[in-house]
Amino acid sequence: DAAYPDGRPIFAQGTRELAGSMRRVALVHFDASGCFASDAWGDILERWCSNGRTPLACSQVVSSCVTIDVEGIGVKLGLMLSGFPMPHRALDPREGVGLGLWQPGMLRYCEQLRERSGSRDNFDILHASYVVHCGGTHLERKGRYLTRVSKHSQELVSTEYKDLWLLSTDPHFDFRAEVSVRETPCDGEERAFCLDEGVHSAVWNSAESGVSSVRLVCIPPPNEFAAHEIRDHLLVKGAVLLVRRGGGVGFAQKALTAQAAGAVGCIIYEGEGDREVFGHATSMGLEFEGREYPAPSIPCVLVGRAEGEKLIAAATESCGATVDLAFRPLSDERRTAPRSFEEFAARAGAGVPVHVAVLLERFECAIPRYHVPLHWIMPLEMTVF
Repeated sequence: DAAYPDGRPIFAQGTRELAGSMRRVALVHFDASGCFASDAWGDILERWCSNGRTPLACSQVVSSCVTIDVEGIGVKLGLMLSGFPMPHRALDPREGVGLGLWQPGMLRYCEQLRERSGSRDNFDILHASYVVHCGGTHLERKGRYLTRVSKHSQELVSTEYKDLWLLSTDPHFDFRAEVSVRETPCDGEERAFCLDEGVHSAVWNSAESGVSSVRLVCIPPPNEFAAHEIRDHLLVKGAVLLVRRGGGVGFAQKALTAQAAGAVGCIIYEGEGDREVFGHATSMGLEFEGREYPAPSIPCVLVGRAEGEKLIAAATESCGATVDLAFRPLSDERRTAPRSFEEFAARAGAGVPVHVAVLLERFECAIPRYHVPLHWIMPLEMTVF
């Protein structure tokens, strides 16, 4: 709630010119029952896991829904498991599966607002941010939906979204990268966690290049980017090194610097603002600024900001942490969903309540016919439970 104050201003990027403001139109909590309670949910997932070797019984399924009042207009909300839309084809879970918010009434809501106002200028951007909670706190997921409504036709355009889970195939590799960490807090109770989502591989990795039960070490500032030689060989030797993305240094350069210092593996993490500056990378190559670097001989993976913060805390705030870097072969016969998704499906299917919180807001333009890019409306993190 605090992350999205009602009426927050939206400024033109790079200036202080007021483009408009975001008006909150709904904040609602509901339970989405029926998730993974029928065979249809499992059939969609099995279609993806089997790489299309099971019959296509259905392409999407929806949980129980609620109808909420949004400025006098009824809008239906629920959770939907759906296959990817493919050009000239129906949704096919074989290509990928997403679990996210279902809100079929948003276009009708927008059109009715326009009819009331007699204008097509103001109500063209909608934003939904939602949180789903099932069982323990480790099963809390966040999603968002940001879309523009066409001013000239009854359709949604320029949609940006983040599903709760997105199961897809990686076209670059025939294996999936995983990072498993065991940390020993100073109170002596060992904790463990596994990252098997959003872990991106490098072109020089192979299914045989993993490492097991080695120390996890973080490079402190001012050399967190590994832009310079790492001199503390005693600390780094035999360890997996955490290195930040950016700093004018490419992926292969960072891994080569870690390798030269004696590291046996490298995890590159994104810091605050890195993805906005450098873009979203799904694989790491050898080239940087027009130059191709030698292939490192140590494995390397890339993780996002949230995963990086978790790894840094394990390496620096405990009495020691060890890590496994594993590259699981992907068989054409069988795909495996992330563990968190499998746990959610098992819990929801067993009747554990699925709590959903949804915030809906719309953009009110301060300047008629002023075109506001979607990326000016930056969705922040949302915690409402």
